[in-house]
Amino acid sequence: MGPPKNILAFDTALGGCSVGVRNSVGQSAVRHVETMREQAQILVPLIEDVLKEAQVEYADLDLIVSTIGPGSFTGLRIGLSTARSLALALDRPAVGVNTLDLMAAHYDTDKPLLVMLETKRKDFYACCYDVQGEPLGNPFAAEISEILEQAPKGAFSVGGDCLVRFREEVKAVGLSQNFELLEEVRLSDPLKLIEVGQRKFESSKTVENLEPLYLRGADVSQPKNPLRKMRKDV
Repeated sequence: MGPPKNILAFDTALGGCSVGVRNSVGQSAVRHVETMREQAQILVPLIEDVLKEAQVEYADLDLIVSTIGPGSFTGLRIGLSTARSLALALDRPAVGVNTLDLMAAHYDTDKPLLVMLETKRKDFYACCYDVQGEPLGNPFAAEISEILEQAPKGAFSVGGDCLVRFREEVKAVGLSQNFELLEEVRLSDPLKLIEVGQRKFESSKTVENLEPLYLRGADVSQPKNPLRKMRKDV
């Protein structure tokens, strides 16, 4: 199999739905919808919209790319189940791209890069990258003080979808860091996802498992009322 020509990519883990396709002659179509709850209703219609605009049939697809997290739990599961279903139905390869690598691809900087993603909790998702865009370690979830301890030494840039919150929390903890805030990206660019996914597929020469990337355990709360126990007669 040669390099993929018709590529479909979508992200449902970051802030909504971002869907794009690039066809064999380099034409592309994209759609963005900012939402946290409606991915299940809008993802497939958006896919059909971009395919129609780019004049690509499902059967023409060579590669499917989806984000694997970290990010919205519900959105992530919807995206992954859709990617798996399409790959199975069309008998096409599919690759997964983590959302921090995708976010890093949005920036062109001459400094090491710290990527920050919102968790809707006290911590952030984070990963550090060198000036070539290669990760300096694994993605992790941590609060601001720990993240700054792991940040690149010297001057660095910061990108992501939660930079206002990042700036406020750095100020609150009173830590002095030599960093430059880049433009905040709220919705990912699916054409960036296509580029990252294609590079990953061509470099590995294998089909990636579309397994979700979770950076913390599931939240489990105990019931307010104790569970009833069945009496065991002796």
